Amino acid sequence: MNGPVILDTNLLMLLVVGSTSRNYIAAHKRLAADFTSVHFDVMVELIGAFSDILLVPDIVAETSSLLRHIANPMRRSILSTFKELILGAVEVPVASMFGANRDEFHDLGATDAVILHVLSLKEVAATLMTIDQPLLHRAGALGYDVFDFRQFLD
Repeated sequence: MNGPVILDTNLLMLLVVGSTSRNYIAAHKRLAADFTSVHFDVMVELIGAFSDILLVPDIVAETSSLLRHIANPMRRSILSTFKELILGAVEVPVASMFGANRDEFHDLGATDAVILHVLSLKEVAATLMTIDQPLLHRAGALGYDVFDFRQFLD
């Protein structure tokens, strides 16, 4: 696992919130039901095996919207962490039309279809880390490198 990793929206949220404060994971209404600080620690360790975190604009937009589901001053701190991650990360600029033109668009939606498009790019050679089962199964069926983070949620 030396190439870049793409985190799905839920895992990118976990990374940003946990990087801001591990205590915020339990306070964030979009994370508290599914994740703990232990999940954050495991994910950070796994991410360390990759060269970069690769951002996709659709994931960034979804994550930005969902990160706001917490009160200030936590929200402001979380968004500051997110800003720093965005400024320091590698981003693949990809138009939504590439996702819309995929067969998976109707079943998985725009963001997941764009993710599949990015995974299809040989020059990117990224691994997807996800908890989204339909996305995981489709990416695997297409032969893309995919890592199921759900195995750590039990």
